[in-house]
Amino acid sequence: MCQICTSVTPGEPQIVIGRDKAFTFDCVFDLNSGQENVFNTCAKELIEGSVFVLMEVLTYFLDSYCSQITIML
Repeated sequence: MCQICTSVTPGEPQIVIGRDKAFTFDCVFDLNSGQENVFNTCAKELIEGSVFVLMEVLTYFLDSYCSQITIML
């Protein structure tokens, strides 16, 4: 029979496995945490930063490429 053998320490980023094995992480979510909460806490800033950097790189290359075409004409 399956049963839950982990628990989250309230107010701490820590899980307990069994009765005596505690592990601390940057973020910990319990079974009731929604997908949006997990995303907003863990991934949102990383994705937004990655999109910003990608747009900057594309802008740089497009500007460089377009100026080369103008010079060639």
